[in-house]
Amino acid sequence: MVAHKPRNTILPGGVPKLSRSAVYHKRALYKRKKVAVKASVEVAPTHKTKTVQGEKNGGTRQVPLKRQPRFYPTEDSKKPLNNRRKVKPTKLRGPLVRGQFSFCWPVCTAVRGSSV
Repeated sequence: MVAHKPRNTILPGGVPKLSRSAVYHKRALYKRKKVAVKASVEVAPTHKTKTVQGEKNGGTRQVPLKRQPRFYPTEDSKKPLNNRRKVKPTKLRGPLVRGQFSFCWPVCTAVRGSSV
């Protein structure tokens, strides 16, 4: 069996030829029935029943399994942004050697042409 040619080919640069809405209409998804599948999720118990002594106390209590934190931050602290910059090694010119003294004239500063 031969694999079929995809409807939505990828153009150079990784861009698909058809948009999502065009593929939706091309595949005629609007004619099909939408069937929602409900995922069966078991609810984990959050509280535990304990017996309490004393006839005026009601007999039982609902105690949470996980205690609440004692410390609450006063303000929401900002989350630092991700830095995706790679650390690259410094490139030295051919005649320069690491540790050698070099003198640079300030070309693009306000003190251009004066001695530094």
